[in-house]
Amino acid sequence: MKKIFSVLLAAVVSASALALGAAADSFNPSDDGKCDIAVNVKKANPANVVKDGVIGAGEYEEFNVDINELASVFGSNTQMIDNADEMAKNIKYYFSWDETHGFNFAVVCTPGIALAQNIGQGTEDPPQDAFLNNLGLQVELNPTAERGKQGLLYYAISKNPATGEYLKGYYNQLGESGAYNPTADTDFAISFSGDTVTYEWSVPFSEFKPGAAAGDTFGFNVGSYAGTCTTDNLYEDVFGVAFGDFCFLVKQDSDSKQAMMTLSADEIPGGGTTAPDDTTTTTPDDTTNPGGTTTDPGTTTDPGNSGAQQNGGNTTKPGVTPNPSNPSNNTTNTTNPKTGDAAVILAAVSALSACGIAFGKKRRG
Repeated sequence: MKKIFSVLLAAVVSASALALGAAADSFNPSDDGKCDIAVNVKKANPANVVKDGVIGAGEYEEFNVDINELASVFGSNTQMIDNADEMAKNIKYYFSWDETHGFNFAVVCTPGIALAQNIGQGTEDPPQDAFLNNLGLQVELNPTAERGKQGLLYYAISKNPATGEYLKGYYNQLGESGAYNPTADTDFAISFSGDTVTYEWSVPFSEFKPGAAAGDTFGFNVGSYAGTCTTDNLYEDVFGVAFGDFCFLVKQDSDSKQAMMTLSADEIPGGGTTAPDDTTTTTPDDTTNPGGTTTDPGTTTDPGNSGAQQNGGNTTKPGVTPNPSNPSNNTTNTTNPKTGDAAVILAAVSALSACGIAFGKKRRG
């Protein structure tokens, strides 16, 4: 029976690729198949919070997540399912907050493949996030557990390990200001040590929950991605881990959930702005950013006016139902426009795919 389902799964993945040209999916092994993560976020001394790609003493507190609450994200190449599961087993999350920087978080992961970025920053306006098919981190913040509230923020970052160039992507969810534009190595940083990548990021509360204080709660979703895709095979050889259901390429429906973050008045002990955390090996590899001359193309006023389109005209986020209140997760495939027949095929394929994956997968140990 298992063999039959495996053959069926391979067949429906192939059918999906034929129907719409790209396919991606996700699977959460939790009891209800949704995110039920809740985090009490402790307060940090602002002097300890430095965006340098190193987890410093007193900067964050590590959150020991139940890996069965994390969703595996994978492209149409079914090998990506195993890659995502392995990535989930070693990923680490760190959180804190303070009045100066806002909400601080860091993700450290070892995807298990050579780190590379083959996809450039999107040149359209706004620049989109196709680079997540290779390497990157995506965040979505919401002032409540509900969808579509004012202040919803979606943003993605990456860094080219070979050149040190930062990449940024977004749609139209730019926070309360409507113009959120974080600065690399000030508001966020990415560093590499061998095949391990460390992301650090601080988002001011003014952009998603103005006046936030101890006791307040908000929704949080962060996805970490890796892969070997090019602009010619987006959403095939890509995989990732999602902390919260509203992440890039994660299946969503009316029951989807965000991770819930509650600000605590408890303070994180420790201090020093540069002391390394001995529990993690995330020292930046200086060879990825020679001379400290990295540019940040996302800080230009109109990144859509230069260069050729980097994503081949395909900005699809397959496997996600269009949602007018959340355009970052909508499907917009300009190279393979949907037709009525294709939509029917995709619905059937998705249903069969879900059955095949649910049968073959089990809780992570």
